[in-house]
Amino acid sequence: MLAVAWAASGDSHEVRLCVTDKRLVWLRDDAIADRVRALRLAEVDEVVARTGRVRRQGELRVRARTRRRRLRFGEIAPGPLRELAEALAQVLPAGAVRLPAA
Repeated sequence: MLAVAWAASGDSHEVRLCVTDKRLVWLRDDAIADRVRALRLAEVDEVVARTGRVRRQGELRVRARTRRRRLRFGEIAPGPLRELAEALAQVLPAGAVRLPAA
């Protein structure tokens, strides 16, 4: 695993988000069924990581070729958000990841 962080998604308040060398994996802690979901990094077109102004929580938006909607993971602390974004920048093509402002 290259990076791991706690986040929230639209369908779950507690998500463990993991970046591996081949996949973006998220584990929904508050779900009974369909707890583990994954997206192959080969299917990812763009990743945008940004930090909110008010609560200083970060957000990771992932656009994939195989999904109609973008994946959004919010409520990520700034440090883990940068780690996730940098890990994705290592395994995705150049220019596919936009890092948060320092």
